[in-house]
Amino acid sequence: MSSPEISGLWGVYIRETRSTCLLKYFLHHLQAQDIKPILEKALRISQAHLNQSKDIFSKENIPLPDGFTEEDINLSTPPLFYDLFALSFVYSMNHMSMVNLGFATSTVARADVLDFFTQAFNQAAELYAESTTFHVI
Repeated sequence: MSSPEISGLWGVYIRETRSTCLLKYFLHHLQAQDIKPILEKALRISQAHLNQSKDIFSKENIPLPDGFTEEDINLSTPPLFYDLFALSFVYSMNHMSMVNLGFATSTVARADVLDFFTQAFNQAAELYAESTTFHVI
């Protein structure tokens, strides 16, 4: 595995562990039910990306980075954000993911990693579009 492939996967892993923690927090405190489906979709995609990157790291005997964990969130704290911030988070994170994944995709040659980055980019673009066209009821 090349260093750009490893660093790209490392970045995905760290971003997705952070996103998973924050999305779980947002969903726990969410009151605006119309936002819930997009947050749940974002969480499913983040968890899938984590599993895919773990599989690639495991196959290559590369240790997992120290990402964010359940210990980094406290669901019992009062809400720190308005519900629309959660939607803004989905928008911002997928905006940044498209930039990062676009760059990562252009630096890899290995087929499984290229497929993973391409799929992740397409999912980020889809979530980005959904979050920018979302209408709060």
